Amino acid sequence: MQVAARDIGVFLENPESIQLFNDSRIASNVTRYYGAQLYAYKPNFSPLRLLGVLLCGVPGSAYTSLSAADSQIILDSLKTSCQSVSPEVTAALVANFPTITTDTIQTLGNQSIGLTEGQISAAPPEAINKTVTTLSAITGWNQGQVNNIIQSITEAGFEIDTGSDLVVLGTLIGGVPTETISKIPPTDLLTVSKDTTFINNILTAPPVLQETYVEKVLMHTRPADYTVNRHSQHKQQGAVGL
Repeated sequence: MQVAARDIGVFLENPESIQLFNDSRIASNVTRYYGAQLYAYKPNFSPLRLLGVLLCGVPGSAYTSLSAADSQIILDSLKTSCQSVSPEVTAALVANFPTITTDTIQTLGNQSIGLTEGQISAAPPEAINKTVTTLSAITGWNQGQVNNIIQSITEAGFEIDTGSDLVVLGTLIGGVPTETISKIPPTDLLTVSKDTTFINNILTAPPVLQETYVEKVLMHTRPADYTVNRHSQHKQQGAVGL
C-alpha cells in the first residue's frame, strides 16, 4: 500500500510527530532526513517550530526571511543540537543581521564565519578590531573575508609590526599583506616560528606570504647561504630565459 505524498506531509508537520522525532536519542541520519523531507514538502514551514535536532536537516533557504532575533535563536539551537552546521545554513542566518557590531560578533562567536565580505567591510572598523580575539580563533575563513578583516582592523589602528602581532592575528594571518611581513624584524619572525599554533596558521596562508616569511627567517639564520642560493636561483632563471 502506497502512502500519498499529501498524507506524508500531514504526518511530517503534525506537532505530535515533530515532538516525537525531535529527540537527540534518535539517530542523527533519521532526524536530518525528517527535516529535509519536511521542507521538501512545505518549504515555508517555520523553523522556529523545530528547535532541537530536527533543525539539523533544514536547508539554508528556510532561514532567509527570519529577523535577526529569530536567527539568533536558531543559531543557538543549532550550536547545541547539531554536530555540524553547513556553511550555507550559517551564511543564510548571519545574513539576517542588518548591522554588525561588537556585540553581534561576540554573540555569534564561531558562527561569525558566516559573515559575508560585504558585511565585514560595512561594519565599523572599531567593531571588528575589538573582536580580534574572537575572530582570530575561527577556522575556515576564505581569502576575501580575512583580507577585509585585516583591512578593517588596520584602519581602526591595529599595528602589525612585530612577530607578536602576527601571533595575535591567529587564523586571520592569511590576510596580512606580504609587504607588511617584509617589514617585520627577522628576529621576531624567527621567535614566533617556535609557536606551533602560529606555524599551523601560516601554513593556511597564501603561498606568497609563506615564502616571504621563510625568506626573511633564512636571511637572519643563514645569511651567507641565503645569498648564495638566491644568486644561484637568479643565474638559473637567466639561463632558462636564454
